[in-house]
Amino acid sequence: MSPTPSTRCCTHRFALDFSVLEVNDQLLLLGLDQLRRFKCIIDLEQNVLVFGGAGGVQVPFLAQERVRRYIQRTPLDGCRQM
Repeated sequence: MSPTPSTRCCTHRFALDFSVLEVNDQLLLLGLDQLRRFKCIIDLEQNVLVFGGAGGVQVPFLAQERVRRYIQRTPLDGCRQM
């Protein structure tokens, strides 16, 4: 039996099913299925993604400036699945 792949958000580890895409930056895209699985709450007032429902682990969103810089230099339409 192979180990379950996991990723780290802040100081917490989460077991995730994922696909690897060829991009230049570290990037994690969560689909609706993963958001539901981890009972995520998108808190736009606090700018965090909460894993585990109310009172769960809060992971901050990227600052708007970092998002703008990323979008300007990354053509996501050119991603290919590996």
